[in-house]
Amino acid sequence: MKKTLVFDFDGTLCHSLELVKTGIKSALDKYYKEKIDENVLTKYFGPNEEGILINILGDKLGKEGFYEYLLTYFNNHDKFVKDFFPGVRELLAKLNRDGFTLYLLTGRSVESLMISLTKLDAFKYFKGYYTGAIKGAVKDELLLKLLNDHNLNKEDIIYIGDSINDVIQCNKIGVKIISALYDNFESHEGVEKLKPLKIAKNIKDLETFIYKEAL
Repeated sequence: MKKTLVFDFDGTLCHSLELVKTGIKSALDKYYKEKIDENVLTKYFGPNEEGILINILGDKLGKEGFYEYLLTYFNNHDKFVKDFFPGVRELLAKLNRDGFTLYLLTGRSVESLMISLTKLDAFKYFKGYYTGAIKGAVKDELLLKLLNDHNLNKEDIIYIGDSINDVIQCNKIGVKIISALYDNFESHEGVEKLKPLKIAKNIKDLETFIYKEAL
């Protein structure tokens, strides 16, 4: 019985990537002399936001830029992220009522995640959270830490995330993943080839797959 569910944040629970990009661009406008194209910027993604800025600006300016990022993130949150995707809040509440244990595990910084969970009044849905690292993508390490922290086996959990990298990192350590692609249709072909447990194209699909695979 897999009643422990581990959720990604960006693109899985809400559309927040534009807010993240806005915050990073604000920091770069203040501390970086050159203009970085958005397509180039996304190539730096993998580390948390502080790590992205350090990789571009260097250690000292990267850390200063991270505070600028957080200020912009906080001030623009209500504009870019008013709520979760339609149906997500209801699903999270239902899963809690039905005895599922929910965790958040994201490549984000803990600081920006705390801002979002506070503004979205979402702490109540999750038993705990695991956040990204300056050094790079570490979801596989975070999942193994979660298993160890809570005395769980790989078979006891299902990860729910939206990116190709989510599938790669789950496959790497043998954790089942449901790919949530309702906000990321362009990744469908690439994700499908990696053979996640299921591919959810909408919130109803996600609910159906969770109850089918986790009970």
